[in-house]
Amino acid sequence: MMKLFKFTVLAMFFSVIFVSSMAMNLVLHEGAHYAVADALGMHPQIHFTPDNISSKNFFSMDTEIAYVQYSSATSDVTKDDALVALAGPLADLSLGALGVGLFFKTKRTKVAKMLLIFLVIPALVSFAINIFPTYPADGYYVFQYLLS
Repeated sequence: MMKLFKFTVLAMFFSVIFVSSMAMNLVLHEGAHYAVADALGMHPQIHFTPDNISSKNFFSMDTEIAYVQYSSATSDVTKDDALVALAGPLADLSLGALGVGLFFKTKRTKVAKMLLIFLVIPALVSFAINIFPTYPADGYYVFQYLLS
């Protein structure tokens, strides 16, 4: 009975860590979009829309959990638009690379390594999904700019 209790507590702990890591990754990703748009003078606004989320559409590409809205000079994808779009995936990649570096370059306990894995996986998955050049992913806008 005690083993089951320990397992349950540990599973709940790691679930909270994983969800927190996903939330941190989301804020970092959208924050990078916001920072670049702000630096380019595009008057960004960040939106979090938790009311759009359900168990049916949580992993759908059409679900906008968070996004940054900004004013662009034209309706075409400009260099500035591509830079804003690229900022989010690069933030994901940076977080993932930092986690991988810490995982392999330093001595850590098994629990610390597990926590790093929970940090790295959402970051690298988010990078892979968002850099893919399909609408509405960030890579779509970068790809559109490179084609123009």
